[in-house]
Amino acid sequence: MAKDMPDFSRLPVTIRRRKLGKRQTIEIHRDFVKVTEKGLFATNWEEPVAAFEGVLRRRDREPRRGGRYAPVHLVELVHPNTTKTLRLYKAEKKEGIHKLWEDAARALDLPALSARTDDIVARAPEDLDKSLRQLTVEGKVSVDFDEGAPPPRGVTLEQAESERRIVLSILAWPYPFLVFWAVLTAPLVLAVPFGLFLLWWVGLTVNKLVFFAVSVLVVVGFGLYLLWMLFKRRIVITPREVRCSWWSPLGTITEALPLQELETVRRIGSELVMESDTASVSISNLGKPQLRWLEQFILAAIVASPR
Repeated sequence: MAKDMPDFSRLPVTIRRRKLGKRQTIEIHRDFVKVTEKGLFATNWEEPVAAFEGVLRRRDREPRRGGRYAPVHLVELVHPNTTKTLRLYKAEKKEGIHKLWEDAARALDLPALSARTDDIVARAPEDLDKSLRQLTVEGKVSVDFDEGAPPPRGVTLEQAESERRIVLSILAWPYPFLVFWAVLTAPLVLAVPFGLFLLWWVGLTVNKLVFFAVSVLVVVGFGLYLLWMLFKRRIVITPREVRCSWWSPLGTITEALPLQELETVRRIGSELVMESDTASVSISNLGKPQLRWLEQFILAAIVASPR
């Protein structure tokens, strides 16, 4: 756990931070929350813990120098009055966020709220240690998967479920890298007219023209093939685990999570995030049909897997 990360295993917890030029101190007790401020237009207030809606974890983007935006992970104590919503923790990396979120919800006996692409999912504190299989059996997580529907475009089902091993091939095209590749190949494309003029100037022959055209096609084709391989994902689902792998110039990278230990499968932006208490795996740069289909497919696989 990071040094500045609050420890909710012991209450009260004191959090000090700056907000809008004011020094703010948040004291969190079992029954009430007290906020004191120092600075211009400072306000002090106190609310019972029961007045808050829950502990929310979400991802946001904050501006950086040069007009860039960087993702940040937030844990907040949500109040119906948004001016009283309190930030408990902020970090650029997601390590420790899951545990902090669960510990805070348990300590305050408030719903654990998790932001998804299209809604907020609430989980009772007593359900935080339950797997997705347990929650689906209890009817607290719904599975809406049509087995007869074909996979969306970009997802290929490579093996039958009867073999107790499902392999999905996913092709994701991240727009930033497409722009990068377009910028990289633009000089080559612009050089084609100049190259043709140069060949005509020195003496245009069929052999020279064919060689030039083949060279251009080879360079562009190899770059597109490399880009395709770089962002092709594979998901292997077995009765015991779900494995995600992708190709990179350094080799194949694989991450695995036990199927029965998965606690959340959620959509965040263009990512599908799978989490357990100890680890998380995300598949990025997916379209909405892919996200929705994969989420429900994995939930259905969890339900169908043996105990």
